[in-house]
Amino acid sequence: MSDAPDQFLIEKSGLYYRPESRGYTGIKDEAGRYSFDEAVQIVGPNGPERPQDGLSMWAEADAPDYSPACYWDLKLRHQTRKECEAEAKAAIAEAVAAEREACHRQAVLVGEQMAGTPRQETVDAIRARSALTEMKGQNQ
Repeated sequence: MSDAPDQFLIEKSGLYYRPESRGYTGIKDEAGRYSFDEAVQIVGPNGPERPQDGLSMWAEADAPDYSPACYWDLKLRHQTRKECEAEAKAAIAEAVAAEREACHRQAVLVGEQMAGTPRQETVDAIRARSALTEMKGQNQ
């Protein structure tokens, strides 16, 4: 989805235009985004009561996720992919959190075992690894 203000989707015969008016899609995520002026130019003047060529435009925020003519199997595949992506992202975040906790516990144990020994640089290296893992987790 675009963060640009005042973006519009163009619909023709129940399907959205793709970016640069190159084909059609029933899926909002795959639809082209157009400025108001671009959309008006593409949709063009129509009859006094309604579009006569099957073209209309939607404000991005108001457009449904799936157009009226979206094929059910494409909609299902898209929904499944989005759910899988969300689950994968959550699993990665959980794994990073677990790795961070394991690194922290290891650093504490090693620090307790080596307190006052010349191997303090090992503890420092483990703490640095823990901090790096934490930074990676925050960037995702």
